Amino acid sequence: MTRPEVAKEKAFVIVPQCPDGKQFVEVPWAKGSYKSPEISEPLKLTRALIDSFIKDNPIDPDRVYIIGMSMGGYGALDAVQRRPELFAACVPICGAGDLSKAKEIAHVPVWAFHGDADTAVPVSGSREMIERLKEGRSRPEVHRVPEGGAQQLVAGVEEKEFWNWIFAQKRKPKK
Repeated sequence: MTRPEVAKEKAFVIVPQCPDGKQFVEVPWAKGSYKSPEISEPLKLTRALIDSFIKDNPIDPDRVYIIGMSMGGYGALDAVQRRPELFAACVPICGAGDLSKAKEIAHVPVWAFHGDADTAVPVSGSREMIERLKEGRSRPEVHRVPEGGAQQLVAGVEEKEFWNWIFAQKRKPKK
């Protein structure tokens, strides 16, 4: 597969893996949106990894992005909801979040991807979060694939437009 030419940005990429039998957000996926539970051990460890990496490397703290798919989509939104001051943008792919915290993250640009044919994570989780973000005066981007599943959505993040959007985002203070 050929990768598109992306903006000439240098970047560090961290790809945490969740241990078998664990979740970044300990909620049933089939229900979509949720009320935030205690932070999971995998998400705690991921946050510690990010903090350590920022401290020990030449990272621009105004350009920290989080992307996750499925369980990772839940984790990406949950991480932003727990520390909105850290992230410049969030890309949940087939994820969901705590709707009661949408206004707190409305200043963080979100580009949500979800396919109508997703059988693991209901598309309602993404739709409800996008609507709540709009209520908080956010202008989230939405990429929806009618009758599409996760593989069609992954193709969206391989587009030059997506990477140009990500690298254009800079952390904004909460209003």
